[in-house]
This record gives sequence, structure tokens and C-alpha cells, in this order.
Amino acid sequence: HPQIGVSMLMPGAVSTAIFASADPDRPAPPDSISPDEAARIAFEGAIADRFLILTHPAFAERARARFDATLGELDS
Repeated sequence: HPQIGVSMLMPGAVSTAIFASADPDRPAPPDSISPDEAARIAFEGAIADRFLILTHPAFAERARARFDATLGELDS
């Protein structure tokens, strides 16, 4: 039987038309990656069976803080 897996993609800034739609005068963030690069990262992570897939590894600390806060809410 084929194996079914689950991954959670946590994307950072991806250069899409959403920036131009939201605010045409605002440039995309400097650390934006292309949609192709985001897709490559997502597929490589899923194929490697990683649960958490970050497009921008520098965001790991922010993700950790968010998870810790979420877990803390479970204790309330």
C-alpha cells in the first residue's frame, strides 16, 4: 500500500502578485523567493517525509516561539 504522509509548509515571503494587489507601491520583501523555489523546497521536504517545512530557515526561532505559545495555551 502506498504510504500517506502529512507535511506542514510554513512559507516566508514568496514573490507573487499578492504584493502588487495588496499595495502596488510596496515592494516585495528583500528575502522573497520565487514561487518555483518555494515549490522546490515544499516538494523536497514532502519527499523527504519532513513534517515541518520552512521555506526560510531563519524563521525557525519565530516558529518555535509560536509553537511554545500554542502549547502554553493548552495548559490554561
